[in-house]
Amino acid sequence: MLSWEERRQLVKVASFYYIKGFTQEQIAKKIGVSRPVISKQLQKAKDYGIVEVFIKDETVHTVELEAKVEEYYGLKDVVVVPVSDQYSKMRKKVIGQVAANYIIKKFKNVKRIGIGWGSTLAELVREYPYERREDVKIIPLVGGMGSQQVDIHANQLAYELAKKMNGSCSYLYAPAILDSGELRNRLVNMTDVKSVLEEEGK
Repeated sequence: MLSWEERRQLVKVASFYYIKGFTQEQIAKKIGVSRPVISKQLQKAKDYGIVEVFIKDETVHTVELEAKVEEYYGLKDVVVVPVSDQYSKMRKKVIGQVAANYIIKKFKNVKRIGIGWGSTLAELVREYPYERREDVKIIPLVGGMGSQQVDIHANQLAYELAKKMNGSCSYLYAPAILDSGELRNRLVNMTDVKSVLEEEGK
């Protein structure tokens, strides 16, 4: 149980920090204690319910979901893109824009980028701006999926993204689905296929 004096001190420190916008260092100098003491008092103010922090923005829900997905799957970074029902038809385009921006900001020093296949990744490539990154190589992560919709196959997307980046790409000339393990073993040992698979593993 806090005494009146202790409670008054916590309220005072919390007011300086949350209302007046002082730094912990400034508060410490003003009160005459060390900065770690101020840090502990701010935490204590939360623990005793003197301070409650609310984030007044709808984005907080997506940030919380990102954290849950990161923790559940052991991922370093997750971006959740909220799209309202009225824009559902634009969903893939919006995801493509966000993904393109993410790559531009986060992959500045990356030399190899792997890409799969599908209509959502195709939107990423469409939304990606032209830039000069001659040191980047795009590598397909999966083989072909038949003769239908070749514009969303990994080889095609690797080529298109490499063109947007002014980089280079590899091609994986192999089907994504095989009928037998024997055929799989023969394919992965072919020189062209083997070289791409080795690049994927780097």
